[in-house]
Amino acid sequence: MAFPDINGQSEDLTDLAFLSNYYSGQTLPAVDNWLPPYTFNYYYAFQHYCGALLGRWLALPIGMTYNVAFAVLLAFMVSLVWNIASLATTKYLPRILLVTSIVMGGTGISAFVPFMYQANATEASGQSFESMSRLWSSVRFIGMYDKNVNTDFGKALMGVEEGVKAQQNPDLPIETIGYLTMQGDFHPPLGGFLLVLIAITAILLIEQPRAHPVNANAPPTKAAYQAILVSTGPLMWITNTWVLPLQAMLVFAWIAYRLISKKSVHWKAVILGGLIPLFLMVPFLNEFTRSALALSIKWVSSENHTPMLSGLLLLWPQLLLLSIGLYLGKKQPLIWLFVATFSVFLIASELFFVDDPMGDLYERFNTTLKWWSWLQVAVVVSLSTLLMASKSRVIRAINIMVLLALSSYALELAYYFNKTDKPSRGKLKGDYSLTQDQVKKQTLEYLISAPYGVVLEGMDKAAYGKTSTFALFSNKSSLVGWHSHESQWRGHPAFINQRGSDARAFYQGQLDNSLEWLLQNRVTYIVWSKDDTHRATDKSTRQRIHSRIHSQYHWVTIQKYGHDEYGLWVLKDPEMQKHNVRY
Repeated sequence: MAFPDINGQSEDLTDLAFLSNYYSGQTLPAVDNWLPPYTFNYYYAFQHYCGALLGRWLALPIGMTYNVAFAVLLAFMVSLVWNIASLATTKYLPRILLVTSIVMGGTGISAFVPFMYQANATEASGQSFESMSRLWSSVRFIGMYDKNVNTDFGKALMGVEEGVKAQQNPDLPIETIGYLTMQGDFHPPLGGFLLVLIAITAILLIEQPRAHPVNANAPPTKAAYQAILVSTGPLMWITNTWVLPLQAMLVFAWIAYRLISKKSVHWKAVILGGLIPLFLMVPFLNEFTRSALALSIKWVSSENHTPMLSGLLLLWPQLLLLSIGLYLGKKQPLIWLFVATFSVFLIASELFFVDDPMGDLYERFNTTLKWWSWLQVAVVVSLSTLLMASKSRVIRAINIMVLLALSSYALELAYYFNKTDKPSRGKLKGDYSLTQDQVKKQTLEYLISAPYGVVLEGMDKAAYGKTSTFALFSNKSSLVGWHSHESQWRGHPAFINQRGSDARAFYQGQLDNSLEWLLQNRVTYIVWSKDDTHRATDKSTRQRIHSRIHSQYHWVTIQKYGHDEYGLWVLKDPEMQKHNVRY
């Protein structure tokens, strides 16, 4: 409600593009609205498919679909974590802390961050910026913020010497649910977190009697829980592929635990739980496995291992919980299942990485970003829940201390919330950064009411900009989206960045074959806004473009201020308007 804008400052516009691909409900694979007429068949986007389906059910505008789906997904996790904790205790404090530490929490460094960076701002805007920097430093500490500590405490803690330049560490990020909430990104890791929470819930329900039933109704059988647990494996394949190996190994580790403990496995439920979602996924996987980038697993080079001190500061809550679990597992073997499985994953993240196009200091960037984030949720939820039921006051107190440390991030989130302006409060369509300008608002309204077509917009950046907002908010395809992203996802074919270069040349009036280029790419609408006037090399740029394309495109004026006109060109061909369909 407070920050509903979808404006390209992070990955929110990427996620809106993914969601928009499915929003029309066309036969899959859908058209990629950032690169028409090519299909969207290269990215794991089941979460976005579900979000789009929710929007279609409720007949919501696409921006509101984004925000409502985001809230629903977070609500699932809040209620699920609360009920996981309820399996172990009826006390409110540990349950509240577990929910806070998972859904609004940070990392091990979060409790130290306020004392590591000086806060000098006196104005609310400056305080908001400093607060955002502290929120970032909790998750992007190693390699990004570790060298910027500037208090005596921070320097002493990190061993920084005066006059000595801090060592540049490899960039090893982690993203918590609280961080993604602050960013407003409806990104695949959120769906991955939900699936691992479902898996852990199923394991706890299978292995432990429910001392405190949620309601009087009979719960599903343990066979159903086993099917649900196994189904999270294949579902992770299309939700957040990066952590598929971790999710699958967790499921197989549980099966091994059952067999070693000589407990029954409901093989029919296990087989059906794996095969049914896999069967339903086949049409998607048929396209996805052919188009996704082929990535290999490699050894971590010696210079890119995690720095000892920084790693301990970041990961100490998980390490402490795993150590306690190792001790307590004698009395409760289920704890050993989690300790052994997650310890193997943590060690593996230090030895191996997924070799993607990034390299050097960013060699492990995506691997730690995805694996460490998944691991934190899995370790804290599973082990903290089991420690809540411990008879030892010392163990319960240490557990509370860990949850308090992680929950300290929520205090920074509250401070940031209080100090940050909220000009878009309550405008859940997400387009207020666009529609607060009346000319842009009227342009968007024109496009919303117009038939489907490909929209061309001025290029501000190759990524992390506003390019494609008119197209996406009007449920249309953008000829050029964030072309640097598209290029990376598709293996860097030359034509994608060339399309971006051609679009820039067109808007500068420097593309000689402008009309041929537009028709070849089936462009229906060409937006000319105030931003394009400001980026133009001279005042005659719009007229120069018009002179090249007016035979096939007519100009629609939205506003005129002196010599400046804002509006859009629309393809004249009546047959296109009459028989307009998606690619």
